[in-house]
Amino acid sequence: MQKRLKRYTVTKWANDFVNILLDSSQRSQYSARKKLMNESLLDKMLQSYNQAKNRIIIVNYDGTLVPFSKYPTTVEPPEALLGLLQNLDAQSMTDVVIISGRGKDELDTWLSDLPVNLTAEHGSWIREAGMAEWRLFKPLSNEWKKDIIPILEMYSDRLPGAYLQERVYSLAWHYDKADVEQAAKLVTEVNDHLLSITTNINVQVLHGNKVIEISNSGINKGELAMHWLSRKDYDFVLAIGAGWSDELLFQTLPQNAWSVKVGMSQTDARYVIRHQDDAIKLLERLRHPG
Repeated sequence: MQKRLKRYTVTKWANDFVNILLDSSQRSQYSARKKLMNESLLDKMLQSYNQAKNRIIIVNYDGTLVPFSKYPTTVEPPEALLGLLQNLDAQSMTDVVIISGRGKDELDTWLSDLPVNLTAEHGSWIREAGMAEWRLFKPLSNEWKKDIIPILEMYSDRLPGAYLQERVYSLAWHYDKADVEQAAKLVTEVNDHLLSITTNINVQVLHGNKVIEISNSGINKGELAMHWLSRKDYDFVLAIGAGWSDELLFQTLPQNAWSVKVGMSQTDARYVIRHQDDAIKLLERLRHPG
């Protein structure tokens, strides 16, 4: 070990580590640049939007409509965003669907005044535009929570800053406020532990932006997309998302759909944009398509 340490010094280790990161970044950036949404593609999208008879816009909340935040419970939509969504939905022949992993109470507080379609807890609950009541997307159970909650509470105790958020049919274990190094070591253990005990029960483990979410299996954004798309014969489909769970949405959409991923990373979306505010700029263009 001493001979190895003399050869493989901390400087060499650091150089190797940085080179691996750069290589990974370059491969990701190269893949994403090939799909980067440019002005020419945006013009084509606007032309398709103007010519369409029935249009649907499916958009994720966190990371797309609003930026990811270190304090996810306080990310309220600004007035400008509410006005934008109201304007888009008010356009004839245009339906807006907002998909979120958040609970229905949060979405009700922020978005209930908008005449848009809402989806909460990754699809457990849906509320169609013009309807006051939420309904379950399909029959679900939350009996599994009693087995998972003690485990997540244990890891919350082990990781200062981590906390558990309980919803009706899902759980979210946040570690955005925790020490980065401590979280990096523990998250893998949490994931492995959850996977080991959820193998024989009907739940799925999802990874978001510094959050691990557990919800019923068979509920995903791809299945949700099929529900919303089946309501009309849409000839313009736009979907924008920022998270891992949005990949199932992109994979399910028809080939002629405009699927857009927020962030320069490998994706099944047809196109990518660099930042969350680029998603807002894109929607602003649809607000004034002419």
